[in-house]
Amino acid sequence: MTNRRLHLIFLTGLALLAIILIRLIHLQIFLGYDYARRAFRSHYRREEIQSRRGVIWDRQHRLLAVTLASDSLCADPAMVQDPETLARDIANILDGSDAFFAEKLSRKSRRFTWLQRNLTPTQAAAIQALHAPGLYFRKENRRFYPAGSDMSAIIGFTGLDGSGLEGLEASCDRTLAGSSGEELIAVDALARPYSPDRILLTEPQPGQDLFLTLDKTIQFLAVSELKKSVTKESARWGAVVVMDVHSGDILAMASEPGYNPHTFYNSLPENRRNRCTSQLIEPGSTFKAVTLASALERSVIDLNDVIDCENGEITIGTQTYSDWKRFGLLSIEDIIVFSSNVGTIKIGQRVGGDALRNFAVRLGFATTVIPEIPGSEPGYIRNASSRSAPAIASLSIGYGLAVTPLQLAASYAIFANGGWKITPRILMDTPAVVPERVISERTAMQVSSVLFQTVTRGTAKNGQPQSYPAAGKTGTARRYDHESAAYDPNRVTCVFAGFAPADSPLISVCVVVDDPQEQKWASQVTATLFSRIVDQTLLYLGEPPQRKVIA
Repeated sequence: MTNRRLHLIFLTGLALLAIILIRLIHLQIFLGYDYARRAFRSHYRREEIQSRRGVIWDRQHRLLAVTLASDSLCADPAMVQDPETLARDIANILDGSDAFFAEKLSRKSRRFTWLQRNLTPTQAAAIQALHAPGLYFRKENRRFYPAGSDMSAIIGFTGLDGSGLEGLEASCDRTLAGSSGEELIAVDALARPYSPDRILLTEPQPGQDLFLTLDKTIQFLAVSELKKSVTKESARWGAVVVMDVHSGDILAMASEPGYNPHTFYNSLPENRRNRCTSQLIEPGSTFKAVTLASALERSVIDLNDVIDCENGEITIGTQTYSDWKRFGLLSIEDIIVFSSNVGTIKIGQRVGGDALRNFAVRLGFATTVIPEIPGSEPGYIRNASSRSAPAIASLSIGYGLAVTPLQLAASYAIFANGGWKITPRILMDTPAVVPERVISERTAMQVSSVLFQTVTRGTAKNGQPQSYPAAGKTGTARRYDHESAAYDPNRVTCVFAGFAPADSPLISVCVVVDDPQEQKWASQVTATLFSRIVDQTLLYLGEPPQRKVIA
């Protein structure tokens, strides 16, 4: 009997041992990987290592955009003991309501949630002092823009994840971003890192820097002067382009009103546009220089020719065109100097609609854009065939086409540099496009001479800088009202395009102030703005001051 009991006990023990062994085999072989994975996940956490986003510099290697490290607050809701109390403590330190944080901290089924990104050092220290289980920080990168609103319309901004959302930050995002890495960090039971040691899985690759053709100082000068004019005139918006007439480098590109890139979410989308490249306008009388150049190139006029300006009024078809003054006989030069619509229309008639349109396209209208700037508009030129006399007349004086301030600055650079079309650029490493001769040197010199006379004794006299001779043309274009399908005589866009110094040009400048409420003529609004920008820019560039009149 005793032997039977011993035998039974032995068999029972053997069976239990077999069960345990089978269970161990099941755990180790069949479930081992799953438990190991769970153990690993409870002791280690994968974290992304953000790459260093490229720095954006101006042409003088001054900072325009740089990435700085900051702490972002995260939580493991499963480890939070009292969501309501912790939410109140966090809300007292950060921006947000108790309910907002409580809702996030109460999601027990989730192991990760963002609470707030990019904390200030003071906020991070206050959160750290709570010693709350389930809270931890992640190092993130925050974009900083030293130039503030001065450059915001060009550079744009990044989102919370560091990716570019607008401007060059968006269009050059792949260049600037680089590629992120990954690492493992050891955490305790409360999901808090307890060891400084980290296991690097993938090395982050830094982004490339961008070097812009912009000059931070010239940009500041342009923005400051533009802001004064837009405010003084109670205008809707304004734009300024300053361009090197030989290289095509954009030295300044100002848009007003602007916005703060650090708080872009508080700005209107309309104010985030780069109006220098995306805002289309009718150039008005500034286009008369193009009509003159086209006629000179085709040898259908001579500057000494005299044209009857019909006492300041001409009717073509059903459209009547008037001058600001009752002009009679004027030379070709004086037609442009004193901005006669009637005289310029007669010049345009000699050229012909198709020829004038094709010539404008050759200068870059309806084509010139900077591809790196999002939203750049090519513009358009309405068909002005030889069969449409009113269309030819309108195009001759700058109506029936839509251009950008950049295109106007680039076209006047052609007159300034002796007839070469240069491609505008905003990035220093953009390969320079070989200049193309689009008008003869003689035509360029003749147009430049007329534009100099326009500033010296014509309608653009207010555009004469104090220290340098300049050449340019005003344009006061009536604004088209889409509701009434007609031009509004009480609303205008004031434009000035020109270059300086007139005898040896360095820069071309286009200034636009839209819908001014105080004064209504470009000679009063944009001419003076042009002169101030030219004076300050050339002085900054080290150009010796000159006499106003060239001997």
